[in-house]
Amino acid sequence: MAVSNRDDFTQLVKSKLAKRVAYICSNPSCQKLTIGPNSSDSINNIGVAAHICAASPGGPRYNSIMTEKERRSYENGIWLCQSCARIIDIDAEKYTPQLLKLWKEETENTIYLNFNQRVNLKKKNKLEYIFETLRDCDNWERLQDDYIDGYYFKENPSYMMEIVDSDNHNTEFYSYLMTNEHTSFSILYLKYNGTCIYSQQIVNLDSGRLTTVVPLSSYIDYKDVPYKYKYFIKNSKEMILRDFLLNFDNDYDKSEELYALKKLSEVVIEYETEKEREYFEQKYLNNINLEDIKKYNNGYEYAGNSQNEIEYNKIAIGLSKYIKEKYKLYKEELESEK
Repeated sequence: MAVSNRDDFTQLVKSKLAKRVAYICSNPSCQKLTIGPNSSDSINNIGVAAHICAASPGGPRYNSIMTEKERRSYENGIWLCQSCARIIDIDAEKYTPQLLKLWKEETENTIYLNFNQRVNLKKKNKLEYIFETLRDCDNWERLQDDYIDGYYFKENPSYMMEIVDSDNHNTEFYSYLMTNEHTSFSILYLKYNGTCIYSQQIVNLDSGRLTTVVPLSSYIDYKDVPYKYKYFIKNSKEMILRDFLLNFDNDYDKSEELYALKKLSEVVIEYETEKEREYFEQKYLNNINLEDIKKYNNGYEYAGNSQNEIEYNKIAIGLSKYIKEKYKLYKEELESEK
């Protein structure tokens, strides 16, 4: 009988790795439950006690400095489903020991914080799932050919993102904060097996230097005229897509793109929650004074193609910057009260 040169885990270590994460795959993009009943009164187990640093020479992430005891230890293991165990081993350069240890620690912390709590067994729908994957740009690959401009999910190409240009080249008031006011719009479609499950308008600002999600709009009545200002809600679908589009490709100089984003951010608020937005508007945006707005809209004498448009955009820009400053003061007040 051949003697294995692998420093395998003992059954006790395997059991500890599995139970400390409640038999859940430690890959944050997966988190499958790996154990359950089968049809013959027995148990199905699709989980694996995977080595962070390989059990034998030549294996993924092998560390020759480690002792046999260290390779076989609980500290060198992570509980994964069989698919994720395979994925981390065929791309060891991407899935480093540091990353796997972070997965392990975060999953154990999540289980610890939810210990003795009711488990929600509701299955995530396709839309929830696709937005989870969008939090990590490495999950996606760019797709550009004669027919499609977009992205696809590498682990399951049934999920796709398609971007379709529209004929809308109108400017918005925030277009005039840019170096070049040229603006165009597109529609971003999230699809599963070719069927659209979500759509979002995106905007190309500063003559294409910045492509981002169109911020949400809220309206403030000023002198009986409704003026809109722009905002996002943190951790919303709009912000997940915005961050994805910004962070996807880092292989080029992003200085002009980041400058355009900085200018846009001058008039876009990032609220913590929808309730915070409602509270802030009710408490802080009453009795707005024209002189306050004038402080913020100087230097925008060409913010439009007609005098009426210029006047509207100047007020919208000044109002938005005024609201942004009010929000900053509001957050400082909250911080001082702690």
